[in-house]
Amino acid sequence: MSSARRGLGFVVGFTALLPLAAQIPLDAQGASTPPESADPDFVAWIKLRPASEWYGMYVEGHKIGWRAVHTRLTPWRGETVYEVVTEKRMRTAAEGQTEETAWTDSRRYALHGDGPLLQMEVTQVHDGVETTRTVEREDGAYVIRSQTADSRTQRRIQLTRECLRQELEITEWFDRSVAGEPAPEVWKAYIVDLEEEEPEIEVQARYMGSDHRQIAGVQTLIHRVRTEMRGAPAELELVNWHRLVRLRGLVEIRREPESLARQLDADVPDVFAIAGIRVEGGFGEVTHPSRVVFDVFNTSAFTFPETSRQRVERIDAGHRRITLGPQDGAAATTPLGVADRARYLRGSVRYPIEADALCAVITELDWPSDADASTRATAVCDYVHDELRKAYGHNATDAAAVLARGGGDCTEHTLLFVALARAAGVPAREVSGLVPCSRKPLTLMYHAWAEYHDGGRWVEVDPTWGQAPPDATHLRLATEGDLAWYAVANEAAFKVVDVK
Repeated sequence: MSSARRGLGFVVGFTALLPLAAQIPLDAQGASTPPESADPDFVAWIKLRPASEWYGMYVEGHKIGWRAVHTRLTPWRGETVYEVVTEKRMRTAAEGQTEETAWTDSRRYALHGDGPLLQMEVTQVHDGVETTRTVEREDGAYVIRSQTADSRTQRRIQLTRECLRQELEITEWFDRSVAGEPAPEVWKAYIVDLEEEEPEIEVQARYMGSDHRQIAGVQTLIHRVRTEMRGAPAELELVNWHRLVRLRGLVEIRREPESLARQLDADVPDVFAIAGIRVEGGFGEVTHPSRVVFDVFNTSAFTFPETSRQRVERIDAGHRRITLGPQDGAAATTPLGVADRARYLRGSVRYPIEADALCAVITELDWPSDADASTRATAVCDYVHDELRKAYGHNATDAAAVLARGGGDCTEHTLLFVALARAAGVPAREVSGLVPCSRKPLTLMYHAWAEYHDGGRWVEVDPTWGQAPPDATHLRLATEGDLAWYAVANEAAFKVVDVK
């Protein structure tokens, strides 16, 4: 389920760009008045934002949580800044385990210049364990500090393009598109997502038109904007750019009164039941297949990747046949270039390879000095599989936090493997796709695993299942943060053609 969990974060995160709701006088926000030095365009734009706005979060019609956005002008370090605080609560279950997670995301923007992001603080509490990350501008860069239990890390990143100026510009783009005036067909904006290896995320928006609908008994003109982040599509339904009614994506967000938004389903929704993809046919008595062939239908919106263990055959426009088997050892070798090798050995907020806890693990593994990449990667895979508790959730967003918590699902296992492999000098990256779960009839669930480069080719491993290499049930959809697989979740139908 991990890939879906990351995708949910993207979809929810995009609404940080929205000024969300009806006009409320500035002084009704219960905070400071803008200083004379504030950009008057920022002040006028801020007047359109609400003090608070509430949303319910749904997957396949099941309520999984709520989201609230609070805005105000507030004093901070001797100046008045614009503050946006987003709260999220989620409650889900998987295979009998229930998880509850709370997030708070606070961002402060200057009221001069382009309105740069001055500070960001994200706090997450899961099963009583708190993780806090702060981002602050220091000497022409951002410094990110993370803390979970006794684990602390620090990293510098480049300044982001997220700022108030882009909010004004995207509002103007929307208004011109609605009026039929000349405007770019696609508008690009940027947000910060600390769960990603590259924290700055590009968002593309495209105006799709409008239609009239009944909302609360009133005939209302609703505008549609299609967005895309890392390949994942979503559609916004808005009265205007300042009032979001609904977001349709991997997770659906509905504007609701606070009392309704806070009401969660009495029965905790099981993510396997609501997000799994049913498959026609099955594996019979074969428990660890060496070869699986799927027919996949309604796939025109997505291109399945081909690898040395995954072959894709085009049958017709919307029909693909996918054959999964062992890695082809005779495939041509391709050494990594200098840039790619540096990229997949690099530390990041997500992979803090210099953290003391990770370095201690590498020392503990104690392989021979002449150990090759495969020896080191296999040892890391075994360590991660053996040492981490198997538990859905835990929602750690960096490898140091995974070690501190000592458990998690496939997200956490993969996250820790990639970080430890890089710390051991082995290029590595994340992979996401589909695997069968224990439910019957046969159901595919989203899953994360990893791959490392042995000097000649990429080799897949599944640290959650302790498989190096993974068996033929692993159907690959994407590498790293690509979320284009979302089209598969909504449209594709799978059928087992052959299994051995």
